[in-house]
Amino acid sequence: MLASFDAGLNGLEAEEAVAAHGLTIGHWPQSIAISSVGGWVATRASGQFSTAYGNIEDIIHSIEAVLPNGELVTLGKAVRAAAGPDLRHLLMGAEGTMGVITGVTFSLRAKAPHRDYSIFYADDMRAGFEAQRHIVRADWRPPVMRQYDGREVRRLFREHERGGKAMLLMVHEGPKARVDAELAAMHEIAGAAGLEAGDPLAAKTWIEKRNHVPSWRDMFERGFVADTVEISGRWSEIGAIYDASIAALNDIPGMINASAHSSHVYRSGINLYFSFAATFEDSAKMEPAYFAGWRAIMEATAKHGGGVAHHHGAGRLRKPYLHHDLGESGVALLRRLKDCIDPEGIMNPGNLIPDA
Repeated sequence: MLASFDAGLNGLEAEEAVAAHGLTIGHWPQSIAISSVGGWVATRASGQFSTAYGNIEDIIHSIEAVLPNGELVTLGKAVRAAAGPDLRHLLMGAEGTMGVITGVTFSLRAKAPHRDYSIFYADDMRAGFEAQRHIVRADWRPPVMRQYDGREVRRLFREHERGGKAMLLMVHEGPKARVDAELAAMHEIAGAAGLEAGDPLAAKTWIEKRNHVPSWRDMFERGFVADTVEISGRWSEIGAIYDASIAALNDIPGMINASAHSSHVYRSGINLYFSFAATFEDSAKMEPAYFAGWRAIMEATAKHGGGVAHHHGAGRLRKPYLHHDLGESGVALLRRLKDCIDPEGIMNPGNLIPDA
């Protein structure tokens, strides 16, 4: 149940290779057709089926990499180990700053034999978050759990819009008996939480069209500056993060969309994936609005105790905010690790590591 690939292989090609054997990697980022398997590891990525199948750190078995001094290492051998710190994590999420990933080995799973769908509506995002909390507390793990606010429902599911309510979309897969039991449990838990059942066709349509999204070039040519920003928070703070971020985005002049959905659920919390778009007659105002949108989400998230980066990595945009997650001592530790592994500073300079 292992498959090894060169790091530059296209992700969809890797998935198709194992699918020919009735297996799956189980990692389905929206970028699967345009990203590499090594890129998944370098950015510490998440896939759309992560609630049941895990994120890349749960799927990776071993990593082959070349260190800055030219040394080749393979990190990860056993199915689980207590042989000191897990050195794979020096490269997972390092975004090229600690070495060059050259190969990855994934732990696979059998392709699910059965799939079904469910849709529920909540009066607001907080009510939907609470229903999701009860679902995972009861130890159910639908592979896909996505909750859209009213604005995103109107934009993405116009035919299924229900008076501005939030929509909880779930995909259930596995042995048919388990899927049937899970569906019954979803209706019971969601109903007890005050949610209304909807047409499962909305979820089936999402599966079929989920990666058909406008390109950034399309947005620019239509006169919009836009981006998506994903964060995470514990159950006790995610509602405040959502409210504060949306309010801060809407205060930015020129903002025409401020919305969010959740897409990755955990026992102790959940993520949010914000989208914002602004437009101006004067194009000189676009860049300041872009950075203002990022700052609004980062500061609101940090203020309410959330994590400022969930699955898109830190890169250059987030590194000024990394201290909110790592603390000043954690940032200093990260710098020391970088200096030890890459004393000449030749690996992706300027990325990830906050400036001293």
